[in-house]
Amino acid sequence: MRDTGIHIIAALKRKWITLAILKEILIAASLIMIISAILYYFIHTNIALLSGVSVVAILVAVFIRKPWNIDDVEIVKFLDRAYPQLEESSGLLLSQPIFQTRLQELQFERTREKLHQLNIRLPYRQIKNAASIFAGAIIFTFLLSVIPVKRILHAKNPGQQPKLKQEIKLPGVDKLQLTIIPPAYTGKGKRLQEQFNIECEEDAILNWAITTTSAANSLEIILNDKQVIALQPLNGEHKKWSMSKTVTTSGYYQVKLDNQLSELYRISVIKDKAPAIKILKPKPYNTVEYGESTKIPLQVNLSDDYGITNSFISATIASGSAESVKFKEQQLSFNTSFKSFTTNTQLNRILDLKAMGLQPGDELYFYITAKDNNVHESRSDVYIIQLADTSQLMSMPSLMNGVNLKPEYFRSQRQIIIETEQLIKDKDKISAEEFNNKSNDLGMDQKLLRLRYGKFLGEENEVNIGDSRFDSDEDIHAGNNESQNQKIIDAYSHKHDIAEDPNFFEPETKKQLKATLAEMWNAELKLRILKPVEALPYEYKALRLLKDLQQKSRSYVAKTGYQTTP
Repeated sequence: MRDTGIHIIAALKRKWITLAILKEILIAASLIMIISAILYYFIHTNIALLSGVSVVAILVAVFIRKPWNIDDVEIVKFLDRAYPQLEESSGLLLSQPIFQTRLQELQFERTREKLHQLNIRLPYRQIKNAASIFAGAIIFTFLLSVIPVKRILHAKNPGQQPKLKQEIKLPGVDKLQLTIIPPAYTGKGKRLQEQFNIECEEDAILNWAITTTSAANSLEIILNDKQVIALQPLNGEHKKWSMSKTVTTSGYYQVKLDNQLSELYRISVIKDKAPAIKILKPKPYNTVEYGESTKIPLQVNLSDDYGITNSFISATIASGSAESVKFKEQQLSFNTSFKSFTTNTQLNRILDLKAMGLQPGDELYFYITAKDNNVHESRSDVYIIQLADTSQLMSMPSLMNGVNLKPEYFRSQRQIIIETEQLIKDKDKISAEEFNNKSNDLGMDQKLLRLRYGKFLGEENEVNIGDSRFDSDEDIHAGNNESQNQKIIDAYSHKHDIAEDPNFFEPETKKQLKATLAEMWNAELKLRILKPVEALPYEYKALRLLKDLQQKSRSYVAKTGYQTTP
């Protein structure tokens, strides 16, 4: 009787292996059925060959997966997990009696009895899923054979139209010689065809030359059921007829020989497209900060179906402010000679802002215009380049006018810029050691200013304020293996180091202040590594962001009004 448990596990193992093999066969068969249906439908592969390859592929897939590699231990784990009443003692059924203690023998008998009483159901969900996949593959194969997928794809892709049905000539018409003369803008030569259905370029000239089997009284072409054009006989026998017409739109026509009408023939006109313009460089909106190059690379890609003849840049410079804004327009060329029928080209030019006359604070608006062989013209979107005005940032009156909520902080950043510029000028006059010390001291001043602004965001960790590598709360507390008790305390306590908690700033202001701290961090980094020249652009950008914040605060105060003491 002690072998009864082992026999049950062995029987379960056989069923499990059978289900696993069936599952693998169904999944492999589903995938191979879908692939075979696609190959047969679109490529017309031999069905006998597909069937043989499919059977081999299924066997190989099952052999690779090896679903029969299931041991008794896996069955025992399933029983213990699925049936708690076995008290995780199914493993005792596999052990030898001579190695069991008295307690294990008692538990062995108890487990064996419970195993006999259970109605064990193997995990059939996987086999159900595999069967669903197989049913889906059958439905897919059926739909592929019923739905005209090819016709739908061809309709979406006109470049791969199915072959037209064979034309039916009108009785009495011997032959046709149709001459298609494309317009000059295409650069194509004339071509001949013997079919009535026509595909030609826009503004192409069509010459019909029709020969009849016997003399005819009249021969006409009816365009779109509206326009009737009579062909002229070329000889006295009235067997050769001709006519000529320029076509601009698609449509259809019929040939009328005496009183007989032909079937409908199509006229497909290929429209000429306007040039396509794609600006690769620069970005749609650019701000040139202090210290950055004023020579902006411009890279444009032009494409057209038949050819590009010209392209230029239309630029407008806006200078001044308020009511004294002035605009200056100019047209710039790419200094490129376009070859005949150039369908795709890439143009490059350097926009030298200083040579164009831009001053600090000015803005450049420009767009690209392109023309093709058929005098079609395209225009790109307008791109903007702004030259930052550092003189206004350094202007003391602009910093002192209005209600200045943070005058000390603004003057501090301004003073750092002044001292940095002075240090760069004095580099050749002072020793290397003194230069390095002053640069490091300026880095310290920039750090103190950065920390002072960091307090506006509630950042009290004075180490990494403004560093983009330490922006999240997780980074602030990185490396601390907090206990569960500490996490509970954090959930119900006030945290000063979380930048999102302060509620006295609007989200947009908070975002700009964070950007300011990032620029200050970069400036400090360059000063600390003794590169004040590289620090200046970051210092100026930080000052400009602070200036914007100051103007926003003034606008708000101006709207509320201010009542002085009588």
